[in-house]
Amino acid sequence: MACACVCGGSGGGGASASASASASAASRSRSRSHSRSCFHGSRFHGGFRGGFRGGFRGGFRGGFRGGFRGGFRGGLPHSSLCSRRRSSLSRHDYSHFVPASCSFRHDGSSRSGSSSSSSSSSTSASSAFLSASHDDGDDSDSDSESDENDESWSIAVIGAGPAGLFAAQTLAAHFGGHQGDREDRTRAARINVYERKSTPAMRLLLAGRGGLNVSHSEPYEAFAQKYTSSAANAAKRAVLDFGAGDGVRRWAKELGVETFEGTSGRIFPREMRATNLLRRWLARLDDAGVALQTRRKLVGFKCDDEYKKVHLHFVVDEKQEEHEVVKCDAAVLSLGGASWPGLGSDGAWSKWSDQVDVEPLRATNCGMQIAGGWSEYFVSKYAGAFIKNCRLTHAGSGSKSAGDLIITKLGVEGGPVYGLGDGVVRACPTEITADLRPALDVDQLTSKLMKPGKRSVSERLRRAGVSPVALPLLREVLGVETVSSIASDAHNLAKAIKAIPLRVASPMPLDRAISTAGGVRAGTDHGQVSEMTLALVGSPGVFVCGEQLDWTAPTGGYLLTASFATGAMAAHGVIAYLDAR
Repeated sequence: MACACVCGGSGGGGASASASASASAASRSRSRSHSRSCFHGSRFHGGFRGGFRGGFRGGFRGGFRGGFRGGFRGGLPHSSLCSRRRSSLSRHDYSHFVPASCSFRHDGSSRSGSSSSSSSSSTSASSAFLSASHDDGDDSDSDSESDENDESWSIAVIGAGPAGLFAAQTLAAHFGGHQGDREDRTRAARINVYERKSTPAMRLLLAGRGGLNVSHSEPYEAFAQKYTSSAANAAKRAVLDFGAGDGVRRWAKELGVETFEGTSGRIFPREMRATNLLRRWLARLDDAGVALQTRRKLVGFKCDDEYKKVHLHFVVDEKQEEHEVVKCDAAVLSLGGASWPGLGSDGAWSKWSDQVDVEPLRATNCGMQIAGGWSEYFVSKYAGAFIKNCRLTHAGSGSKSAGDLIITKLGVEGGPVYGLGDGVVRACPTEITADLRPALDVDQLTSKLMKPGKRSVSERLRRAGVSPVALPLLREVLGVETVSSIASDAHNLAKAIKAIPLRVASPMPLDRAISTAGGVRAGTDHGQVSEMTLALVGSPGVFVCGEQLDWTAPTGGYLLTASFATGAMAAHGVIAYLDAR
């Protein structure tokens, strides 16, 4: 505005030159400020600065190499940010996840079914999946009008976890997204994924922090035996159709993610983390035309038999408590269990007793609380300690499980505890037996403990390959006097090491469990799901998948595989349902 005034006036040569110089200086200042903001916001600066600090702290060579590699490799793809608007985001930069009401699609369109909201507002959202920010301001009337003229199906997937995302992927592959230009399909589909949180697949990201175990390599017969409860047959059928571990590896390969098989038979991404896998997966859904709506919590649904529509009732942004009703032709419920509610799945759907027949939710794949608790001394010294290569046995269910046992403040946790299965949780209070040297039998361990020499008990145990935590654990469980009386007898000491009784009172709370037992039962009664299609009986057009179903499995890749498989199975159920119409 200042330049326009000066140029339009007369006799202002000196003022014009001064203003132009000032404007040029301001422009250069803004340019430098913008460049600095882009540089400071990029991974190049973060990598170089981190490496430079590392040079002072950890040695010049290590710091220089860290700064160069972190800066060059991380910053180079983002060098073009300085030439873009500051609001623009790189398409593959997922450090900022999706805000409310935005789409996977490149064009920024956020297509949804016919909806009516208690308050209509224009939502401006900058999506990390898009190359630029977009404005989404369609009201409910325009949505309804466009839907009346749109012959494509409207499909809603509620829950952006592994099961929900796989259902969306399967549906998009069949219907060809929103394009509608495939000659082998008479009708396309608009596929919308609704997520309660602002970030999709938060539990998958959490699971990937310690190494993402996506599946297991064992044969299907052994694989299928891991699933129990009323919907176990549906889970087994879905896993068989999916291809179990081989199916997961094929899917990962299609995404460009390399996997490998560990010594235990478990399958991991080569990078071990979930971040890259999720980025590629979301990009694939973006390319397929799948739209994502975040910050939407489903609080109920109703089926309209006359118009063959499913009405979904959402709370939009729980803090503001805005309500929205979405109409669709079919819906896939993937609402998860009730563990780790802060990540999105709180099990509130289990109270919809008039629409779903639910086996009560309970904790599984969780730690166990020791009856009476540990002593303060034991907790202060050994809470968080690992006992390597431990085998647990539960006599009541006959289950056995081996791995690394973790001592916690309240009891025990880790792979061996989870591997005992849901039977131990149901049997609480009960007793489990810990074998701290499963590779040797009692006689072999006795011979190692009897080797000559005046050594302490702890030294003899160490030389026999027994965990250093074994002796304190023995004293905690059996008592100091009992352990002192058997310490000099190698045979009795070996028997004690091979069978430490642990009396467990109860599982850890549900909100801290790895997974949830219970859920929507399988069967033919109202509110149950069909074992063949996962269709919800009594609610036409509604399908259920993932951890929301009543099946349980141990850790080791079985949970994630069944989530993928049931998501695909529910999607095929939707396809058959719509084709029949």
